[in-house]
Amino acid sequence: MEIKKYDHTEYIHFDSRYDLKYWNRIKFEYLSVTKRELEEEIDKIIEFMSKKGLDKLEILEQNAYVEFTIDLKNLSKITFLKELYISGGLYINGDTLEELTQLEHLFIFLNENNKTNMDLSKLKRLKFLNIQNYINNITGFEELENLETLILAKYQPKSRDFTMMNLPSLSNLELVQPKIETLSGLNKLKNIKCLTLIRSTTLKSIREINNLEKLEFLILDHTKNVDDFDSIKNNKSLKHLSIIDSGTIDNLEFIRELKMLEFVVLLGTNVIDGNLTNLKDLRYAAFDNKRHYNYRFKDFKIYPKN
Repeated sequence: MEIKKYDHTEYIHFDSRYDLKYWNRIKFEYLSVTKRELEEEIDKIIEFMSKKGLDKLEILEQNAYVEFTIDLKNLSKITFLKELYISGGLYINGDTLEELTQLEHLFIFLNENNKTNMDLSKLKRLKFLNIQNYINNITGFEELENLETLILAKYQPKSRDFTMMNLPSLSNLELVQPKIETLSGLNKLKNIKCLTLIRSTTLKSIREINNLEKLEFLILDHTKNVDDFDSIKNNKSLKHLSIIDSGTIDNLEFIRELKMLEFVVLLGTNVIDGNLTNLKDLRYAAFDNKRHYNYRFKDFKIYPKN
């Protein structure tokens, strides 16, 4: 067992989509254990954590990139656990997670062959949830009323949109390879400030994004089938916009409507009319140099923050 320390002091002024309470912890300690220690030395773990006043636990082998099978049944004995990070990928007794009702932060990595069903609906205190790789056997997370940050890989709702999500406190949503076609249902997520969609090849329209009145950061990465980027013009609170490797944009006239906008990234995305004039007053803009563009990247300066 090993006590590790995270120091997130560098994130105090981190100007990015992760405007999270998650980072506000700044400095904290957590206990890191191996698969064997969790399965065979749970009493020692509990005693050690209690003496040290630790409520954060990491289960990680020496090589963090090697998947392994782990029995999670002993987790139910750590009733005071508030934060949990599990690597591995293949879980036995994964439904034990349902009993950790004090959890506020949860990160789990799943293998596609993981068969354990996990219902997270009882984790009412959960504020941060990151499920990596496959979520096919996990349910209940779409109605966690206190959830503030949700990061998912391969989200595939039957509705192919967000109508199944009822997360009133959610402010940060990141989806990697989601199988969605529209953003319908986003109107229920009224507190979203940061939205990131990566490699959503099935997404066709983002028009419903207009319902996010508090949206400040929007990242669309590899969304090649979207053709209504101009609908972003109604998001008056937007500060950061990235449209990366996402096909074509007819023009940037919609940028003029976004008075709060400071950063724009258009790498790998083609502006058809070539007119980048509306980017000139921003603090920062990044784009590829193209023959039909009226500006080159070197023509833009990075302005310091006031």
